[in-house]
Amino acid sequence: EKMLYGFLLSYPGIPCIYYGEEVGMEGGADPDCRRPMDWSRESWDLPHLSFLQHLIRLRNSLPVLHRGDYRPLTVAGRFGFRRKWKNEEFWALFCKGSRQKPDLPEGFQILVECGDGPSSPSFLWAVRRT
Repeated sequence: EKMLYGFLLSYPGIPCIYYGEEVGMEGGADPDCRRPMDWSRESWDLPHLSFLQHLIRLRNSLPVLHRGDYRPLTVAGRFGFRRKWKNEEFWALFCKGSRQKPDLPEGFQILVECGDGPSSPSFLWAVRRT
């Protein structure tokens, strides 16, 4: 699920997160798929909310994710893409299976690594400013 949000918040376009998803609410089959918002914080998945807020703050702080062009990438067996705008270059890399952490070109700063451990992230965000 974290990989999905990593993709959604870095891919071109306007991301859409339906109410309740940020706190881990689940729905059933239609018409039960969209229940009323559960406002009791005790039932919220607070680590999930914190993670999503972190990604949103990063997205908002990176103009390249709002205006940058898009080019697909394949790095060390991972699907990904590059976004570039003015002096910023952003890479998002995704891997469902366990793989070695990819070597990034010089000058990239890793912003997010998310996965089972540091040697096998399921997604990675990195940026380089020139």
